[in-house]
Amino acid sequence: MTGSSQTSHFPAPFGRMTGWRFLFIILGFFAVVFSANGALIYYAVSGFSGIETDNAFQKGRAYNEVLADMEEQKALGWTSQLTGKTVPMPAGILTR
Repeated sequence: MTGSSQTSHFPAPFGRMTGWRFLFIILGFFAVVFSANGALIYYAVSGFSGIETDNAFQKGRAYNEVLADMEEQKALGWTSQLTGKTVPMPAGILTR
């Protein structure tokens, strides 16, 4: 080879990579990432109020009373038992 310039035998598929082109690629990448994050944050915050039950605050304040009632039930010594029969599966039904 003659000369000091290094040339490629294969042209770049999108042209020469310059500093400006690289800057726009990086800015475009982060714009897509921040846009997706912003959309997900918006849908997460606007779609869920945070309250799963009505009167959640009052139920939380009364939780100690619920615990006391459970201790009273345990002190009574009541027990329960669940019984049932095993039913065979009909032929031809696939189970996982």
